[in-house]
Amino acid sequence: MQLYLTLRSLAPGTSPNLKFLGLSFLDNTRAPQCRPPHRAAWGRSLPVPEKAQLDYPGGRDWCSPTCVAMVLGYWAEVLGRPELAVDVPEAARRIHDPGWGGTGNWVFNTAFAGSFDGLRAFVIRFDDLTDVERWISAGVPVVLSVSFDALVGRGGRAGTGHLVVCVGFTETGDVIVNDPWTGGTPRPPVRRVYPRARVIEAWSRSRQAAYLIYPETFPTPPLGCAYRFR
Repeated sequence: MQLYLTLRSLAPGTSPNLKFLGLSFLDNTRAPQCRPPHRAAWGRSLPVPEKAQLDYPGGRDWCSPTCVAMVLGYWAEVLGRPELAVDVPEAARRIHDPGWGGTGNWVFNTAFAGSFDGLRAFVIRFDDLTDVERWISAGVPVVLSVSFDALVGRGGRAGTGHLVVCVGFTETGDVIVNDPWTGGTPRPPVRRVYPRARVIEAWSRSRQAAYLIYPETFPTPPLGCAYRFR
């Protein structure tokens, strides 16, 4: 395979730099695996800061940049790098895709996160929650693309897309998330627990799409062909 890239800059007199290129070779005919859970992650919860998208004017559609801001805030604390603690409106501004018309473009979200020195970020499709459990065990929170209706138990095949941050697992394997959507009365907390089976169903609507954001030198699970993304 040969790739040819044309880099263009919106600023006269400057040249863009290519930091990372990811390619997806997803086999749409391949059924996802269902493997035994990685129980080492059960009972672990990462201290990812909690942010609610509705706390910001215009934030109703900002689930994705809010999740990215939460993960960047986590790494700001872990690495002692305060410049990573980007507020949600700033993240939304820098992620906004004028062609798509919003902040939900997965690639724009990870490109923003990966623009920071020393960080790697990309979109991936996992096989199942076992993969996510391995990353949680390594200390890396994972952003999941889910169906909102399926996540909250409304059922049905249709549903609005939504992003949440998986921060850990309970002792029994249910999924601990930072959910940026706090609409409702009474207002729910950002950090909450969803039943494992419900998360699996909600996540399947995106074919297990996720964002990975982590330091380039951080020890992580191997990214091999099983992840269907290199």
